[in-house]
Amino acid sequence: MAFILENQELCFDRGDFDKDDFSVDNFLDSRGTNFEILRDDLGRYLKDLRSAMIELINQDYSDFVNLSSNLIGLDKSILKLRIPLCQFKEEILQIKCSLDEGIEELTQQLDTKEELIKSKESLKNLRSLMDLMDKMELLLKRESDVNLHRMAAQLAESEVCKANCNILSIELIQRHISIEREIFTLLDNSLLNLLSSDKLGEDNAHRMATKDCLKIYASLGKIQHVEELVRNQILVPKLKSILNEQSARSTVEMYNQLLLLLNKKSSALNLLISISNEFDEVRKFDFLLHSYWPEVSSGLLCLNNLFSPGDPNEFYKKFNESQKFIVQFEAQLITKERVLKFRARDDYSKFLKKWNLIVYYQIRFQEIAGTLEKALVESKQSHRASSDSIFELDATQITWDCVLKCFAPGLFLPQLLHKFWKLALQLFSRISSWTEEVLVKSDKLEFLCLLHADLKLLSHMAKDMTKIVSSAFPLTPELLSALEANLREIQSNFERIRSNIVQNIINLSCNKEDISKSVADIPRLYRRTNRGVPSSAGAYMDKFLLNVVDTFHSDAFRSKFGEAEQKQTVLKMVNNITSNYLVAVKELLTSVQKTEDSLRKLKQIRDKSSSTGQAPSTGSQSVSDDDKIRMQIQQDLLHFAREIGKLGISSDDVTDLKELNSVVEKSLSNK
Repeated sequence: MAFILENQELCFDRGDFDKDDFSVDNFLDSRGTNFEILRDDLGRYLKDLRSAMIELINQDYSDFVNLSSNLIGLDKSILKLRIPLCQFKEEILQIKCSLDEGIEELTQQLDTKEELIKSKESLKNLRSLMDLMDKMELLLKRESDVNLHRMAAQLAESEVCKANCNILSIELIQRHISIEREIFTLLDNSLLNLLSSDKLGEDNAHRMATKDCLKIYASLGKIQHVEELVRNQILVPKLKSILNEQSARSTVEMYNQLLLLLNKKSSALNLLISISNEFDEVRKFDFLLHSYWPEVSSGLLCLNNLFSPGDPNEFYKKFNESQKFIVQFEAQLITKERVLKFRARDDYSKFLKKWNLIVYYQIRFQEIAGTLEKALVESKQSHRASSDSIFELDATQITWDCVLKCFAPGLFLPQLLHKFWKLALQLFSRISSWTEEVLVKSDKLEFLCLLHADLKLLSHMAKDMTKIVSSAFPLTPELLSALEANLREIQSNFERIRSNIVQNIINLSCNKEDISKSVADIPRLYRRTNRGVPSSAGAYMDKFLLNVVDTFHSDAFRSKFGEAEQKQTVLKMVNNITSNYLVAVKELLTSVQKTEDSLRKLKQIRDKSSSTGQAPSTGSQSVSDDDKIRMQIQQDLLHFAREIGKLGISSDDVTDLKELNSVVEKSLSNK
């Protein structure tokens, strides 16, 4: 398009129209000019295009003329080609139809041939089947010396012929069924005779004959039939006398008799199990899982007395004996795969679910938790434990007894570990809440000391709870870690309560009101009383530490608190009293200072008003009442420090004592 004037300036790019993704909407939207200018530029561009097109036609005019002349007569040439092409198409279609007909005819002939072959094979199998049935009937007519192996082989062959023959009549099928029934009757009788023989388990020939009989069944694919036969004909009669409501009262004897059927060498089941475990040809037989257990489980499930949870002690005994029986039965299965297969059976699940462990736990819960609750409700705070108890209070002793009972032999079941562990934690929590309740009401030092000692011992013994549990049930590392985390929470809670007990003891030793009142009464001793300068502490000071001294010398405190605990507790008592004493002294000294300042101002005003120009009197100055008050506080403080020393506590360890000394000395120096 070089012939279009390049120097024409348009509001758009000419190349936009040549782009593959050209869009009118986008073109108009991207313009930054108004529509009038755009319209004018597009008109100019259109004129240029038309001029260019005319110029192009003029340049190639001869080519356009030649093209039009070459197209003359093209339609006639196309018509001449069309007729022969249509004829060729018809010929091809005729050939295709002939081929399709040939293929269809050939397919039909092949199908007919295949049907003839199948019919021929079916007739051959029918003939063989009839011959085999004739032979089997002849063998069955013999009253003795029947060759079971030969008859079984013929029966197996007849089954193959029967399966491959599709022209059997109803009479022929019934005849074969009748023969098959007679053969299996002979086989069943032969096996039952072998299993009821006097030589059972003693004669090797008898053992091999039993193995051969089982091998015949296996070759005929009648493994399940034999397992059902053994269950119904061998086990049912024996189990009727073992599994009944009367025998369920003695579970040990009942399970021993059940195991005897497996372990006794003269037992038919023992012979069958040993043969199936020893020889590969008959290893597919599983008399334990498919004969013995189904009948035993169905018989056990019918014994309602066995599963009754009404008497928890009997329930525990029967459940444990049943679990031992299951363990011994699983030992007979030998391989882990068979054990897993056994545990996946529905009848095994039903047997386990029949044991109502939830009801058993609820009974034990009421028994254990009820014992503790009754003891906590009925026992008094001061109710001491028996002389042979390791605890001081009856409440903590019963709590520990109940915790131990959760995992005691004759009560604890491993299947309920999670519930009994939760119960143990609840027992610890209950004694904690009871302790917090009695702390609110208790003001007896002896009881608080005993309770503090018991909680310390209980916390220490709770730390070893995992050893108690592991003695009753093996713990995995993950489970052990989880239990230890629970115990740490229990110990932390006990430690918090012990701290509260100590705080109660501290609160008993300090009467804030007495301290405040005694200190506040000091000014009344010296204001306008003409008392002399104080030389000793006031009588009230002996009351400040009286409770601390009594606690320090009490038998309960000394025997139940260790030496370090005693010192730490007494120090806390002294710190508490000192803190209150400091507050009272500060208030008093502040009040004294204010009173002194007020009196000084009044005196100055009075002196100024009565002044006659003479120099003030310089007579002897006596000690003021306020100074006596400060001196009395100093004497009291010295006495207080001496009494603290008698308790074996250094003055440097008392938190507020230095500040108290500083406050008193400062008040004396600023008088």
